[in-house]
Amino acid sequence: MIGSNIVLKHLFGEYLEHSCRYYVFDKPVVSDAYFDAMCQVLLQHWGDFQHIYKCLCDESALAAGTGFQMANSIPNHIVVLCKRYPDVPLKEVFQSH
Repeated sequence: MIGSNIVLKHLFGEYLEHSCRYYVFDKPVVSDAYFDAMCQVLLQHWGDFQHIYKCLCDESALAAGTGFQMANSIPNHIVVLCKRYPDVPLKEVFQSH
């Protein structure tokens, strides 16, 4: 169920990660189409979830399909994880089996 709070929180975490990879390291691991689709889902459900770092984003950024507005304020732990795992999305690194 895409509208569930937990799914949207995870999706917003992906948004943070992929914004970091693109705007901080210039090394994306997902396609532009994937990122744009993710932004559209988050935009459609913007009022349906809470996230500790939601304040770093707004609806206009999602509508534009960008994370540039937070390039200098992405939480350090996300930057560190992206640096540690430069070639694979974090959801693949930390997936449970």
